[in-house]
Amino acid sequence: MGLRCLFLLLMVPALEAQTLTITGGVRSGTHVFADPDPEGQLFDRWSGETAVLVDPLNRHTTLKAFTGPRAVTALFRRSNTNVVGVSGTINGSNYTAFFPMVHKAVVFRFHGTGGTGLALFRGPDQVVFNRDLADAGYAIVALDSVNRMDRQWDTALTAENPDVRNVVALIEQFTRQGQMRAGEPTLANGISNGGAFVTRITAILNWKAGSNFISQGVGNILTQRPAPTIWGMAANDDNEMVGGDGNARAIASYNALLGQSVLTQLTVNAASPVHPLRFWWIEGLTADDSRAIYASLQAGGALDGNDYLKQNPATVDLSALLPVRYRAYANSIQDTLAIAYARHHFFADTSQQVIRFFDAVLAGTAGAPAEMVVASAATFSANVVSPGSIGAVFSGGFAAGQEPRVLVRDAAGVERAAQVYGRNATQINFVVPEQTAAGTAGIAVETGGRRAFVGLARVAAVAPGLFAADASGTGLAAATLVTEPSRFVLSLYGTGIKGRSGLEQVRVVVGGVEYAPLYAGAQGEFAGLDQVNVLLPRTLNGRLGVALRVDGVESNMVVVNF
Repeated sequence: MGLRCLFLLLMVPALEAQTLTITGGVRSGTHVFADPDPEGQLFDRWSGETAVLVDPLNRHTTLKAFTGPRAVTALFRRSNTNVVGVSGTINGSNYTAFFPMVHKAVVFRFHGTGGTGLALFRGPDQVVFNRDLADAGYAIVALDSVNRMDRQWDTALTAENPDVRNVVALIEQFTRQGQMRAGEPTLANGISNGGAFVTRITAILNWKAGSNFISQGVGNILTQRPAPTIWGMAANDDNEMVGGDGNARAIASYNALLGQSVLTQLTVNAASPVHPLRFWWIEGLTADDSRAIYASLQAGGALDGNDYLKQNPATVDLSALLPVRYRAYANSIQDTLAIAYARHHFFADTSQQVIRFFDAVLAGTAGAPAEMVVASAATFSANVVSPGSIGAVFSGGFAAGQEPRVLVRDAAGVERAAQVYGRNATQINFVVPEQTAAGTAGIAVETGGRRAFVGLARVAAVAPGLFAADASGTGLAAATLVTEPSRFVLSLYGTGIKGRSGLEQVRVVVGGVEYAPLYAGAQGEFAGLDQVNVLLPRTLNGRLGVALRVDGVESNMVVVNF
């Protein structure tokens, strides 16, 4: 099969798995959790056989149905993002803000009833959410409501709303000081009562999008002034203003936006196990501390046989079960238990999903572009690509008879046109521009002069993938094998490899045995195509699995007949 044909075969492989080996995280039932971020690093994604995961870009995800042994690894990338907010006042109200040196948009965060802006920079899940936002190129501003008696946001749908006036004044102040650009894209994130305010301020100020956590928002406003909105609701919400009725209203608003062709998503935090390392995320606690806290809850009868909480932690004093030395952490432990029970509580498990949604909004236009999936053209299994690699976008139906344009807007906010390799009704292959900055990128497809589809991908230095001859990502390798008297010379074709830090950081794994390649870099004739050459012993025999490990990142596995 010629190499040109390789890029025109547009098949999607079947996804399977069963016994799961996890590195850098833990499995508890159908849930998979990454370990806490190491010092100076940030969770990047799950690698390996990620087809078994519902969302390989989230720290906490769940498993699909699977059969047979599989393995995934939590990857962490170096990140200097240390989100330390700077506090100030505007018209007598406190605010806390963080502006990265380079940012593409500003996210205003609004607290729930009784909260403060400063609190949105504290606590395990708030810290995780902010770090992910900042690493993706977003500035963060959290403001106190004007009402400090009830600590609630004003509900009036008018520009004279005092909370809206404060936000406008703060934007003007940041613009004068050079921290914001005039007309810079602005998005909103609100928790509970703050989510209701998100609906109002997004409509009043015509902001790009809103993110509502444990809040249904205001449905009639969304109907009258629809705006891209993503919801994060809690399955067992026990707040009297939200609860099951609020969840139902959020779903109704979500469906209404779909009916108006407005970009929207809705996720629900379901109850999840309190596994032995669940409390490791709390600042000041170690893995051993977490195991001790878990053991005390288990011994006290708080957990069932599958490690789920037996009762709503709001209705029972579980702090009495804690060893004395951990009672100083009771509030953070209680917050963690609230998330595990899926109570009315903010959770950062879907932070990457919110960021991908925001990026999709920024990459799109007012035409309500549809969502599409972005992946490596070699593996099809992960939303990760690298500069100069071959990517693929999938959607329900690209317009026939029109030549598409693929545009990549990187984490620095720079948009570039990509070279298109081939297409059919559901897939387009393209080359990620070489200059694309690392981070979350928005990918857009324009047909007929309008931006009709948008999707997101994580751009990393390497995203190794090997092409299969049938374009399935798992079958017989697209490769050449030369047999010599004492050795084989194998040439593999893939993508996302040439950005490797050094040749010594590349290994070819054949039948479970590692070999050092002679060459791993650009193929030279086709843009985005990489080649790996390796010498192998003549003793190899039969049908063997072949994969790559590049800078610690594993590729998909293909097959070679020796």
